[in-house]
Amino acid sequence: MKRISATLLLSAVVLTGSYSTANGQTSSGWSPWSLGRKMPAGTSQPAQGASQNARAPAGPSAMPATVQDDSLQLAALQSRPVAVSAQPNTGQGGINAQLVNSRNLVIDFELKGAGPSGVSNVELWYTLDGQSWSKYPGGRQLQSPFVVDVTDDGLYGFTVVATNGMGIGRTPPQPGDPPHMWVDVDTTRPEVHLLSTEAGLDANGRTLTLRWTATDRNLVARPITLAYAERSEGPWIPFATNLENVGSFTWRLSPGMPNQVIVRVTATDRVGNVGLDQSTMPTPVDLSRPTVTIKNVSKNGVILPAGGN
Repeated sequence: MKRISATLLLSAVVLTGSYSTANGQTSSGWSPWSLGRKMPAGTSQPAQGASQNARAPAGPSAMPATVQDDSLQLAALQSRPVAVSAQPNTGQGGINAQLVNSRNLVIDFELKGAGPSGVSNVELWYTLDGQSWSKYPGGRQLQSPFVVDVTDDGLYGFTVVATNGMGIGRTPPQPGDPPHMWVDVDTTRPEVHLLSTEAGLDANGRTLTLRWTATDRNLVARPITLAYAERSEGPWIPFATNLENVGSFTWRLSPGMPNQVIVRVTATDRVGNVGLDQSTMPTPVDLSRPTVTIKNVSKNGVILPAGGN
C-alpha cells in the first residue's frame, strides 16, 4: 500500500466570509476554528536538530506520544480565545519560520500518492514548542484548506497527516519531530519613541539632530524613515530613508526650510508592520545670529564727547 504524502503550503489572508480552493471552486469540507496558545510548563525553545533522537519508541502496540489539550479543543469548539502565558523566541535554535502579519491563517495542502481506496481523512497537527503535539480539532476533512484563527502572536508549527480509505497513513508527529513548517505570526507594530530634537549650526548651515529608540523582534536591517511636516496633519515629506536603527541622525537643512517643523520617526518590520512617533510641537530651526553695536557710553547719565573730562 502506497504511503500518502502531503505538501504544506501556508499563506495568510484576511477572511471576508468565503474561501476558495486552488482551482477556484468554493470548498465545503472545512470550517474555521480558534486556536489558542498554551505553553506546557517546563518546556523549552525547539531546536533545529532535535528531531529523530527525541522520538518515542515505536512498536505494533505503541500509542503515539502526542499531547491532546482538551481545554484547547473545547475552547476551539466554543470559539472562545485561549489565554497564553508564554511565547517562544524565534531567534533561538536557528528556526526557519515563515512570517505572516495576520492571525488568520489559511493552510493549503496538496494530496499526492492516493491509492485505489482513496483518502479518508486529512488531519492538522500543531506544536508551540517542538515537543508537545496536538491534533487540530474538527470533523473529517478531505479538501484544502484548513482555516486557523490564532489568538496571539508567536511561533506555531504545523504538520498535516493523511490516511487512506483503509485507515492507513503516516504516524502522527512525535515529540521532537520538526513540523512541516514553522509560522511566526507577527501583527505587532514596532515600538518607536522620539526622544529629542536639537537644533544646531555647522559649517554648512542649519542642522537638526533627532534621537529615538525603535524595538521589534522582526525589524529589517534598515527600518527607519524620517520625515517632516509644517502641520500635524501633514503632508509629510521624507528627508531620510532606509536608515539603520542607530538611534540618532543629524539633518542638514536646505535653504528655504521653514523656521518651525514637526518631525516623525517611522520603523518598519519584516512583515510590513509600521510603528511611529512624532514631535507634538513644532521644532524651532531658526538659528539666525543677531548682531549688536554700541551706540554711546555715558557717565552719571551725562553723555560726554570723546576725549572729554
